[in-house]
This record gives sequence, structure tokens and C-alpha cells, in this order.
Amino acid sequence: MISLRHLGYIGRIVFVCLVCLVCLVCSNFCLLSTWAADRQPVTLTLPASTLHQILKDILPLPIQPRTKNRNFQGTFTLDSISQLAMKNNLISLEVEISGRDIRITAAVGGQSIQIKLGQIVVPITCDIALRFDHKKKILFLTPTFYDLPFGSDDSSAPLRPLLKSLSKEYALPFDKLAPLTKKIGFNQINVFMEPIDMRAEFNELVLKFLPFAQKNSINAHAARRDSR
Repeated sequence: MISLRHLGYIGRIVFVCLVCLVCLVCSNFCLLSTWAADRQPVTLTLPASTLHQILKDILPLPIQPRTKNRNFQGTFTLDSISQLAMKNNLISLEVEISGRDIRITAAVGGQSIQIKLGQIVVPITCDIALRFDHKKKILFLTPTFYDLPFGSDDSSAPLRPLLKSLSKEYALPFDKLAPLTKKIGFNQINVFMEPIDMRAEFNELVLKFLPFAQKNSINAHAARRDSR
């Protein structure tokens, strides 16, 4: 099972979006059953505008670096996403990150000095590269952060250690997706969705699944009990 606790905030965002897509599939089980019989891929397309709205609905999100840095402390939050675009397996974002109780430990003259910055709000641009491993059924996400131009006032400098710690590859496994189930008479029909491709095209997130069905007989007494 996929554990959100082990994912960075980038991974959480994309995972929530993919769950929404799977919910769309669940809403039309009969159509899925027909596709499963023909073994034709199911293509799900999420426009950039819809993805943008989904992300807005789950904000704000706390940001936690994967490793702790003793020289950099504070509480950080992804507050807003002003722009979102997709092409060539890249999701480009313009976001606003805020920090509270920011403290930086610097070495001055051979001594460690702690500098308190308090609260900051910084706009940041970010590109998320997508790479899907078909054999392992894993979607890899690699964020790259860029500073927006601030002129002589480089207010994003305090966040650089945090952004550097987040600029790593994240893995979202999709090899254990739960099947869609439906009871018909004394049979339980399971429809499995095997991911075969995930990519970002021009302002669209495209996911392809290969469905296949499995029928299991169930106890008649249990079927009558569940139907009550």
C-alpha cells in the first residue's frame, strides 16, 4: 500500500490527483467491465485547469524536508499555486511558500551564531519531471526549484536549504492498486487496473491503464445476507 507518511509534499500532491482520476473510473463500473473484456487500454485525461483546481482545494499543505538540518529550523507551508502548466513530462508551477519561526545557524569568526528571521512569504517556481517505469509500475517525480527575480532583495535565500533538501527523486508505486469490486448474483467481479503509462502532455495529465477482470464464486448464504 502507498503510505503518504513516507512521501514528500510533492508526492502527496500528485498522489491525491491520481486518486481523483481513479475515482472517476470507479463511477462507471459497467463501462469498465466492457473494456476489460476487450483488453483495450483505458485512457484518463486530466486537464491542467482541473488539476490546478484540485491542488487549490487541498491547500495549504505543510512542507517537511526528508532530512533534518541543524543549521536551518522553522515551520513551512505551501500556501498557494498561482500558475500551473504541463508539457513534455514536466509540470511547471508558480507557488507561494511561507515560513514561521525561521532560524539559521551561521559560522562567524569561528563561532556559531543563530539568526532569527521570524516569518517570511516567498514566491517560488518549480518544475516537476515525470518518469514512469512500466516494468516496476512506479511513477518517479523529480522537483527542481527556481527563485523568482527579486532584484537586490533576495528574500528567497532563507528557503534555499529547504528547497535543496526537497529537490530529490520521489517514487510513487502503483503495483498494488486495489481492484474495483462488484457483486452480481453469487459471483464477485474484480476489475484490476494495470498502469501502463503516465505522462504530462500539453496542459494535460494522461494516464493509461490496462483493465482485466476476475470472477470469484461466493457463498449463497453470504450473498443473500449482503443483499438485505
